[in-house]
Amino acid sequence: MRVAKLMSPVLLLLLSTLILAEPVVEGPKTLLDEIQPELIYGPIAGSNRHSSYMIPNNLVHSQVPFVVRWGLIYGVHRHEVKAACNSQMLSFFGTNDTMPSHLCNDPLKKRLVEIYTINYVYRREFPSIGVRSTQYLMSIGLTPLSKSTDRNTGVGYANFLGARIVAYFKNDGWNSRGHPRINYGRPFSDRTGYKPVNDPGIPESKLRYPLRWQPLIQTDLLGNFYTQHHVVPQIGITAKPFLMPRHELLKRKTKGPYRYPSRRWIHRVDRKNILRQAHKLFSISARLTRSKIQEAFWWDNKVYSVGPISAFYVAQMVQQGLIPFEKIADIIVTLAIAEGLAMHDAMVLAWHEKRRHDLARPQTLIRRLFRKN
Repeated sequence: MRVAKLMSPVLLLLLSTLILAEPVVEGPKTLLDEIQPELIYGPIAGSNRHSSYMIPNNLVHSQVPFVVRWGLIYGVHRHEVKAACNSQMLSFFGTNDTMPSHLCNDPLKKRLVEIYTINYVYRREFPSIGVRSTQYLMSIGLTPLSKSTDRNTGVGYANFLGARIVAYFKNDGWNSRGHPRINYGRPFSDRTGYKPVNDPGIPESKLRYPLRWQPLIQTDLLGNFYTQHHVVPQIGITAKPFLMPRHELLKRKTKGPYRYPSRRWIHRVDRKNILRQAHKLFSISARLTRSKIQEAFWWDNKVYSVGPISAFYVAQMVQQGLIPFEKIADIIVTLAIAEGLAMHDAMVLAWHEKRRHDLARPQTLIRRLFRKN
């Protein structure tokens, strides 16, 4: 696969934690053993045990919207510490903060501020993750539950940063905490009234609206069945964009592919269009090589492809001598913030259009139009 050939040893090191579906959890170590590799290679190069708790795979491998939101928050917490140690750099929130020099100048103390900060956020925005990360940090002698407000200490400064991050993201329109008193709302649940017009389980040939979306029913082949859901459909309406005003973002609309998407039958104009596209798809698929299929699988997984793309470019610049090795982590933080902002706003727009059009998936149409084949 050509993508694999382009990877440098540095990039492979940076990706290793993310690619392990089930990390091998090592036994207890000292604080320095756990964190020291991070001080050299960056935040995902700590011990396997450390990485499995602070960058948990069940979060990294969750649905794409949650990966994007988590990735942005993770980048923000590292940027906040970086900015607080640089008088020329503003925080994510536009403030000019100053962290005590004894915390900035000691790499271990500085890294601990980052660790305490993200754990603070985990406990409030991703509670199931926060329970495990808190227990882990306590097991290596740290005090993640400290309520200190003394900004002269690492945990006190982290509490200041974490509280500010949580205050912003709990009101970012994702409903990340849910509203249990309102219709038993769970975290990230929809409160905008979205509902598919087609029920799941109905044969494709009997859909009320054949060009509109139908949730598919999937199975593990062991008697368990799962109905698809439009994950966080509310973000297209309620989430805050970062890079431009919301009204400007929502002006960017896409034209739907069908002339009559809400009819109870497929109009001949739309049927002709669908059949033409389907046959084109079949023709392209028949000519795919194994390497092209591998590349498609690679780019389809946003964790392995789009997510670490900044690490890929940084690794290439290090190999070419354009940046010093010791600057890897700082540069990746800056690129991750830029990438995270762009991905977040692109996803908000995509989710808005996905909800607005609410169109059938290709497999639903193909099953309907080609069921005799």
